[in-house]
Amino acid sequence: MSKKSKENKLYLLEQYEKFLDCYFFNPEILKWFFSQAYNFFYSGYLLANKGLLNQICNSMRMGFEYHWMGILLKRDDKLLKDWCLSVGMSNKQELLNELQTTQKIIKKLQDGEKIKIKDRKNIYEALSDRSHVKFKNIAILDMKLQIIGFPKKGLKSKYDISKCYKCADTCLSFALTEINEEFNMDLIKQHFKNFDLVHISNSGYEDARGDFVPFVTSKKDVQTDPMSAMAVLDITKNYKKYFKNNPRSKQ
Repeated sequence: MSKKSKENKLYLLEQYEKFLDCYFFNPEILKWFFSQAYNFFYSGYLLANKGLLNQICNSMRMGFEYHWMGILLKRDDKLLKDWCLSVGMSNKQELLNELQTTQKIIKKLQDGEKIKIKDRKNIYEALSDRSHVKFKNIAILDMKLQIIGFPKKGLKSKYDISKCYKCADTCLSFALTEINEEFNMDLIKQHFKNFDLVHISNSGYEDARGDFVPFVTSKKDVQTDPMSAMAVLDITKNYKKYFKNNPRSKQ
């Protein structure tokens, strides 16, 4: 990473903005998709500054949905027109309905030289896993390695804020790597690396090819998630702490 990118927390976001300002979109309507993606990515960085990790993942996930749709429709001018002018065109409805499913869009994008279908699936599933209503998304470890609830108004320490920015940067590095390849641009020198997904999932494993695969609890037994496993141990030892009745609450 360059010295400039280390000094500027918004360097990667600014490179995406540079793409919007410098690339000649033809047709121009394609710019709308990437502008909307930028807005979600931008909101992710605002949330990073407040330490709202799960909300960052939700914004970045939505950003990728517009970003990938933009790439797909850029490749197929006829599909773009059908998507924009589809009202009453029942013969096209089945095809257009597929574009409502992100996993099908990912498959339609196919493998690139640097970004593969599995890479898109991994980052999308990791972002979804961190933004859905799951135990691991409302619990964190404190400095004493005890399970506590995710704090109101987000994480506060410089270390946690740094982790939030790394999550956002991982997403923008991924998106800019795709733009470099798809639009023949040179926005970043250091492209996305598979292992960077750990900044989103916080845990994972190495597959047979040596690639990092983020841990997604929706695809496995929820209790095998490291955070859930540690919580079970902590709650078992301190049962009354977690489940005692609050005398001030209505029973």
